[in-house]
Amino acid sequence: MGNGWKAQGEGVRVTVSGVLRLSSPRAYDEVFAPVVERLAGEDPVEVDLRAVEFMNSSGISAFAQIVVKARRAVRPLTVIVKNDVAWQRKAVKTLAKLYPAMEVEAA
Repeated sequence: MGNGWKAQGEGVRVTVSGVLRLSSPRAYDEVFAPVVERLAGEDPVEVDLRAVEFMNSSGISAFAQIVVKARRAVRPLTVIVKNDVAWQRKAVKTLAKLYPAMEVEAA
């Protein structure tokens, strides 16, 4: 996907893919908008990051804000990562400390 990204939702799952090198956490508002929309509902939310090749620190900060929103809303949140992609595993494991009820699935 080069330097592009894509976020699409189907049901409770939002799949994010591509290379995420945006300049600031605020620049990620559009990327994570489908997740925020689902957090406003009543259903559990799943975020599939397996197709994300790279996410810079601004993206990780923006995703941390999503985790905090889920915690505040007491919304069930599952994040799916690739087990063999170290940065995904480590980043999401660290973010899970913000919301211990968040589930992490490594596929």
